Amino acid sequence: MRAMACLLGLAMLVQSMGCTLLEDNFIPDEVYTFLTDADLDEVNSLGMPIYVGSDPPITTGTYYLDSLAIVYDDEGATGPIGTYYLQIGDSGFDYQVSLCEYTTDSTSSSCAVQAYVSGNGDCFTIYAYNAGRSGNCEHDDVSIYSGCFDYYGDLIGLQNAYYTTAQAGNCANRTPIGHLRIIEEMDGVSEWIE
Repeated sequence: MRAMACLLGLAMLVQSMGCTLLEDNFIPDEVYTFLTDADLDEVNSLGMPIYVGSDPPITTGTYYLDSLAIVYDDEGATGPIGTYYLQIGDSGFDYQVSLCEYTTDSTSSSCAVQAYVSGNGDCFTIYAYNAGRSGNCEHDDVSIYSGCFDYYGDLIGLQNAYYTTAQAGNCANRTPIGHLRIIEEMDGVSEWIE
């Protein structure tokens, strides 16, 4: 009995410090309305981390992505892509977030229709179903964003995997439907700007 009381006391101390005794594999159930375990496994097998857990950091902020490059593409594309802003709103209560990304020249934007977060400590993964417009192309995409926060609130190691699920209009410059691409912030830091 005394051992049980000590163990319970230790568990309460650890929990009050913001730690968890056991790692959990939490991903919000709603994510599975637009992604499968096979999708997540494929992205993870290509080197992009998927941060699971029921205690993600608060991700709210606008981040400047200035060194994005393609690190994986089904059709072999490589090289840098334009600069973007990533804007995230996170209440911290229900694993739902709002998410928009837009080019710095405002020629392309995309916002999540649904977006959810998981993670632990300073690291997170956001799972999003997006609707957007690039020039004269309207498109729907599934995106996965993973990264961590540093001491200053900047994102470090940010990666984004995405594939297009629908297109309408002049979409010749977009990736084809079902095509997987992973991009990464190559300098390792996405600056928090607000």
